[in-house]
Amino acid sequence: MPWTTRGTKEDKETTEEIERQEDRAAAIIAAAYFENRLMLAIQERLEDDAKVINSFFQNMGPLASFSAKIDLAYLMRILQRTYARNCTRFEGSATNSHTTWLR
Repeated sequence: MPWTTRGTKEDKETTEEIERQEDRAAAIIAAAYFENRLMLAIQERLEDDAKVINSFFQNMGPLASFSAKIDLAYLMRILQRTYARNCTRFEGSATNSHTTWLR
């Protein structure tokens, strides 16, 4: 499967790892990768205040969950409604797999 990436070393490593894995593991890694990309897309549109951003996205912050990121991305017009609904299928996989090498 061809992948579209930003060309960073981390993107290349991640997509190569997805290709090497069996279906279940690949889905978990891909969901975590997508969640990370979604978080970055949201953060790019926010005020540059690391302290406030971290309080929203980390630990028990209001945007710590995958579903909250999906909903906000939809409200910010980053994702269309159809895509946002489909993204929720991956929520369990991504939130149960915290792969630090993706971040």
